[in-house]
Amino acid sequence: MRSGDGGALWQDAKSALARLWQGVLDLVLILWVVRAPFGGVLLGFLIIAKTPQAEDLLIPVADSNPLGIVVFLILHFVLWATPTHYSARLLLNDDRQFRLYMRSHKSRFGKLLELWVPRLLGLATFFVMGLSAVRAIRNLPIILDQRVITAAEGNLLWFIAWSLVFALLFLWYVVKRRAMARSSIVSRAEATATKARPVLDRLEVGTAGSARSLSSDYAQEGSLGRLLLIAEFCLFVFALLLGPSQVAEWLPRAYAIPLVLGGWLPILTYLSALGRRLRAPLIVGVVFVIVTLTVWVGNNHDVRTIETDAGAVVPARLKFDEAVHLWMRANGCEATPASCPRPIIIAAAGGASRAGFFTASVIGQLFDKAEKHGLDPVSVRNRLFAISSVSGSSLGVVMTTTALAAGGPNMQMPCPSTAVPLWYGDQIKNWRGCLEALMAGDFLTPTFIGLTFQDVLPLNLWIDRAVLLETSWERRFADIVGRRTSNGTVPDCPANLGCPFLQLRPTQDRWLPLLVLNGTSAGTGQRVVTTLLDDSYIAQPGRCPIHTETSFCPLFMETFYFHDLLNGTAGAAEPPSGKEPSRKLIDVRLSTAAHNSARFPLISPPGGIRNRDHHLVDRIVDGGYFENYGVLTAEELVAAIQAVEPKLVPFVIIVSNDPGVPLDPNEMPQSAGAATFFSELATPVAAVTHARNARGNLGIAYLRAALRPQAAGACNVATAHIRVWPQGDVEATRECNRKLTGRSRAVSMSWWLSTPVQLRLVEELDERSCNRSEFDNIWKALNMKSVCASE
Repeated sequence: MRSGDGGALWQDAKSALARLWQGVLDLVLILWVVRAPFGGVLLGFLIIAKTPQAEDLLIPVADSNPLGIVVFLILHFVLWATPTHYSARLLLNDDRQFRLYMRSHKSRFGKLLELWVPRLLGLATFFVMGLSAVRAIRNLPIILDQRVITAAEGNLLWFIAWSLVFALLFLWYVVKRRAMARSSIVSRAEATATKARPVLDRLEVGTAGSARSLSSDYAQEGSLGRLLLIAEFCLFVFALLLGPSQVAEWLPRAYAIPLVLGGWLPILTYLSALGRRLRAPLIVGVVFVIVTLTVWVGNNHDVRTIETDAGAVVPARLKFDEAVHLWMRANGCEATPASCPRPIIIAAAGGASRAGFFTASVIGQLFDKAEKHGLDPVSVRNRLFAISSVSGSSLGVVMTTTALAAGGPNMQMPCPSTAVPLWYGDQIKNWRGCLEALMAGDFLTPTFIGLTFQDVLPLNLWIDRAVLLETSWERRFADIVGRRTSNGTVPDCPANLGCPFLQLRPTQDRWLPLLVLNGTSAGTGQRVVTTLLDDSYIAQPGRCPIHTETSFCPLFMETFYFHDLLNGTAGAAEPPSGKEPSRKLIDVRLSTAAHNSARFPLISPPGGIRNRDHHLVDRIVDGGYFENYGVLTAEELVAAIQAVEPKLVPFVIIVSNDPGVPLDPNEMPQSAGAATFFSELATPVAAVTHARNARGNLGIAYLRAALRPQAAGACNVATAHIRVWPQGDVEATRECNRKLTGRSRAVSMSWWLSTPVQLRLVEELDERSCNRSEFDNIWKALNMKSVCASE
């Protein structure tokens, strides 16, 4: 090759690289100018296509009739896709710096980017929905009734097809927009909108930094589009001021996404445009002001409490030794403890509605199958001594125990024998169906709306998303149980979730399992338990499992009791401004007590605990931070039972719901996976997330080791583990304990469950499931007397 030819090629290569690099710079600049709509699309992608809570969000939309799909896509078209396109185009047309840059460079590629980036951002919203549908198809569970899965897969494919049709309609609209703008209808609308120009001009700030001063075509924006953006924002604010719960009824689950993601876009676009004009980071500044005000005036994330006058009677906490004797009395064996049945303790793992639904299903199954195994539901209830729960399972056990209270001494099923919305069944026929129906509600939509609206300004102006989540639980219980009563109202306390927690307690004529709801202290990392049990008890001489210098034996080690924090008086000398000192805090509602254990990041905020003098003494977060199975607490309950009455032989049922946890905790990892973006940030988060399950598995190992002596002889077994078993990518043949190649198929972990996920969980209770041997052990234990330890 001649040197001249080589030099020409080198120059051509340099020129091509320069043009490529210039194109990259142009793209980055345009994305920066349109950062508000671009950020909205990116946020939508992260929420809809990446979070575990949204992996089956589109299933009910796809399962609806074609009209439901069309309505959803029209909302998507009008409330998210079109505002995204128009906002991006408006920002590019208004930006003086960008217009001067484009005028000086005269890049054809830059012109194409300017034209197509807004269009592609609008189209990307449809891509996000299609990607979410593909994700839902990939994560559909394998269940025995494959017709349900086939129908869901077909409906999701139809949804993708409809999304493609609307994407093409959107593309046709944005391409033909200028021609449509010259039509008589749009011209008349634009002429009418021009009357609002004085109002729009009042919103103009920093006009010297806008493209208006250039007298270019881009500066001659009409009024109609701006008015429509303002109208959407006003509609968004008006709808949400009516209440997230009301909006959740109008636009449940996926239907709320276009409203929320598109609703904030107009104000963010306005702030972004002003920031470019004034050369000031207004969006960051607004966030800083909100954070500063929150530090100054406080936020709205305090744990919701029930207060009364100082003279009111506060329900006493129950001593553990008294609870043991009350349990023996309920089982007719107080005089002869060895003849008592084995006390059953349940340790229930976390996992949002998945955990609550599965735990409630397991307990309901025990009630419904009692007669088949020579028992009756009341005797099974009386054998359930205590439940240690974490996160979502805490809601399941609170729902269950409250339903038992509503059922009365004879356990009359409190749910109506009818169909219930959002539950997979046709009619409630038994206890399991009742408890599942209570847990099958839509608790996600109010929380999502609260996260994106109420808590954007957490300045004590309104209730936060935590209260929205709690009230959604209360409404679900009231809506279902209220149908069973003669006048359609929920039963009196303690038989509804709005009742004080300490009122949900066993009595002489009706035993109820003792609840220990595990949370975590944000201040120390220790457990914070919400329970009606007192912190100490009287053990038999020499039997206290924890060394103590006093006659009272501590119930739990290194643990805070929520009600002690709530009713304490520690803190500064003066209460916060505007607060009356020395309030009398009786309690929290049952819904709040459940939430004390289930405050998972983002979905729920940390709950501020204020004592009687209104001082913030701690913040409570999800119990899974400490240990996600509740087995450490269950182990201490076992030790305490035997410290009070050594002749009792407890049996522990472990209920977990994450199929991704290895069947063998000692199984060596096969691969760390591909390289992760931002691994230095993501890896510590992943380690903390995985460690909570690892500590749970370690707790199970310690528990089994501690109970091994009781499994000898006639007692035979001491624990049973009911779990959601992993599934691979091919149809399972129910080979238990087999090692999967690759990762287990995910099961949605949300505050709402689709029908396929509900059926997936229910099939784990089937007699053909891999849990059958564990259920056999449970029935053996339920039919045993504690005397088995001496046989």
